[in-house]
Amino acid sequence: MKFAIAQIDRRIGDFEGNARRILDAAEEAFASGARLLLLPRRCLGGEPAGALRRHPEFFERGASSLKAVASRLPREMVVVLGVEVREERVHDALAILREGRVELVTTEACTSFDWEGRRIGVAQASLDPAELDARLASLRGEGVELALVPGAQPFFVGGHGFRRELLRSLARRHGLALALAEPTGGSDSLVFEGGSLVVDAEGRAAEARRFEADLLSEEIEPSTADPDPSTPLPDRPSSPLALGHEVEDLASALTLGIRDYVRKSGFERAVFGLSGGVDSAVVAVLAARALGPKNVVALAMPSRYTSEMSMEDSQILASRLGIRMEVVPIDPVVEALSRSLTPVLGEKPSGATAENLQARARGTLLMAFSNHLGALVLNTGNKSELSVGYSTLYGDMVGAIGVLGDLPKTWVYELARHLNLRHGAIPPRVLSRPPSAELRPDQTDQDSLPPYDRLDRIFHLALDEGWSVARMREAHEDEETLRRSLSLLFGSAYKRKQAVPPIRVTLGGLHEEAYPVTHAFRPWED
Repeated sequence: MKFAIAQIDRRIGDFEGNARRILDAAEEAFASGARLLLLPRRCLGGEPAGALRRHPEFFERGASSLKAVASRLPREMVVVLGVEVREERVHDALAILREGRVELVTTEACTSFDWEGRRIGVAQASLDPAELDARLASLRGEGVELALVPGAQPFFVGGHGFRRELLRSLARRHGLALALAEPTGGSDSLVFEGGSLVVDAEGRAAEARRFEADLLSEEIEPSTADPDPSTPLPDRPSSPLALGHEVEDLASALTLGIRDYVRKSGFERAVFGLSGGVDSAVVAVLAARALGPKNVVALAMPSRYTSEMSMEDSQILASRLGIRMEVVPIDPVVEALSRSLTPVLGEKPSGATAENLQARARGTLLMAFSNHLGALVLNTGNKSELSVGYSTLYGDMVGAIGVLGDLPKTWVYELARHLNLRHGAIPPRVLSRPPSAELRPDQTDQDSLPPYDRLDRIFHLALDEGWSVARMREAHEDEETLRRSLSLLFGSAYKRKQAVPPIRVTLGGLHEEAYPVTHAFRPWED
């Protein structure tokens, strides 16, 4: 039983281009000897389509493209894929194309059909192990030997390993072979990694390449294995506190996310603020890797508080990467703003007002370079800063996409050390000295925040693991840090509502749904 899986790069709303990619994959699969082809879900409209689905034309074009694809396929080939349809509401649907026509489009969770004397099942994908288990049990009851799953799970740290473990467990539980098709490519703030899987009834797996388009062609023989319902299913995953061996996957996902966000937006170049700190250093390495050094511009914007070390390290980094670096001091801009404000304020701006003027001057300069160069601004803020509001609206929060916006600060350091093993571009001082916004003399982040390792642990337990405040107290989390961290998290929701979209690399947590801005809930108060 030879069949193929095509992991294609679906582009949102590009019905003609996506149809062409499906047909190209079908032609390649047919040439390899496969007569059954599996593709991911939402193959024609792409995702996340969002409000595009409010327009009837979106589904009309999807339906006509599906018919056009069916009519141009080899007559001997059967193609299974996922599409979206709108009835009373929008549904994911399973589609089967055969003999030049659309044989079936169903919104049922699973279905089956005959092919070359065998029963083939098709199931909607799910990250919920119990839900997918129930769908496969239903198909096994129909005598299915091979179950096809059109998937499209956005990248998250640990996701590929979880899917492999889940499919192996399900294959053994039900005594059937499974095939999962995953797309590839960046899509707005989501990244799809590919890594499509075929698992036989004994749990042996083959997989497609990751982070690129690929065709996986496999021979599956009918299984003689008995189902083993006692095989345990893995728990639904959550984001880890530390990256460990997943760090290269993260680097690959962010690289792909930058490249496709910039290029699918119609741009070639990107610009970002280079400060001499770890966040902007990591963005520099990833941007050069994604777009090529000649398409990356770093803008250093020193003030009177910027250390010589920061400027030296920025210059060393830019030189090692081969990217263009421009220096625009911000003191003249800040002084002009201060002079304009002094008569109105009755005094020269000071404290947070003066610090925010510096950040906003830098944001203005970055956007001016963006306009002049025709380059997108990459935001360099991290998830820890975003969680507690340690950022300035219309200042260091400007940008088109947040490269590190879903990475805790501790992950940023792990990623930086990993990137340096390969590239060696980041000066060691960037990784060893205390992080600082350098908005006043001798400033460090820990003047205003709890230590990042403690902050990130509290947010991991609260947001990723769903622990209660009482449980965190029982685990001996520092009471003052706990109260302060959660208070900052709740109090900075208004900033996060205006933040640039981050490249998503975690499952759930901070970006799953927004905190309300005005509310009276305080779980840390007795």
